[in-house]
Amino acid sequence: MAPFSVTTTRQPRHRGNNRIDRSGILYAVSMAIAALVVAVAVVGPVAGLHTVRLVTGSMSPSLPAGALLVVKDTPAAEVVPGDVVMVQRPDHRPVTHRVVAVAPPSVETGGRIALTLRGDANETDDPHPYLVERVGLMIVGVPWGGQMAEFVRSPVGMGVLTVLFSSLVLWVLWPAGKNTLARLIES
Repeated sequence: MAPFSVTTTRQPRHRGNNRIDRSGILYAVSMAIAALVVAVAVVGPVAGLHTVRLVTGSMSPSLPAGALLVVKDTPAAEVVPGDVVMVQRPDHRPVTHRVVAVAPPSVETGGRIALTLRGDANETDDPHPYLVERVGLMIVGVPWGGQMAEFVRSPVGMGVLTVLFSSLVLWVLWPAGKNTLARLIES
């Protein structure tokens, strides 16, 4: 008769399907946000996208002073009433308001489109139509995004972001518990 022996095999530990890996989700979300910021900053200008920070509150309450907008360089012929656009005033200062009316090109306008604009917080239209061929059409607006962008560009903001990003990377990659090296080798 053979001696009685018991052998055990170690089964790999699997996480249940209903358990959420929070560190993985946080890392993925952080990387997606970083990729979006890089895309807007690097690829955006090639695609005609630019960021604009609103200085006044003329587009309040939806876009208060300090809002950050992403605008796309667009032919004025594609603009319709209700769009938010950025145009240049005759003194070359930018204005960002909502389109109230669009008049087609004519001899009086020198072949340019006449846009009547009004800020959402204003009770009346801007005094004169803007004669334009191209506009900055708002793609997305982030209330208070301008303050966040200014903070990130500051030395203190860069330091805070560096510490936060480094902490996130360390937290995700840091070994968890005893025998971490052994678990990594077994994998």
